[in-house]
Amino acid sequence: MRSSAEPTLIFFDIDSKYAAVILKGKVVTEEPTVVYIPFDIHYSPEFTVWSTSNELKWDKMNNLLYWYPSKDQDYNQLVIGKGKLNKLDTEFLPQESKELASKTLFTSTFG
Repeated sequence: MRSSAEPTLIFFDIDSKYAAVILKGKVVTEEPTVVYIPFDIHYSPEFTVWSTSNELKWDKMNNLLYWYPSKDQDYNQLVIGKGKLNKLDTEFLPQESKELASKTLFTSTFG
């Protein structure tokens, strides 16, 4: 819905329910990137988030995830997976996302 830097990848795999967003370049605003999460359709009762920044806020009422990407990274990534997951399974992610996986750390599980 809103991006704090230039989006270079927006990905969703219908079978695994993994989603990824990659932003390139300098974060240009103090405002967060806003991602609509189709919670009731794909992610209920909970989902797990990994990102290059741990600043997130979940607005369950409006199904919006507010993400503040890291200002000191050239590429920021947000990955969403269905359920309470212990680790990021990169098998379902595109190559660009796999390349950033080492910088993409567990952030939180929301329900």
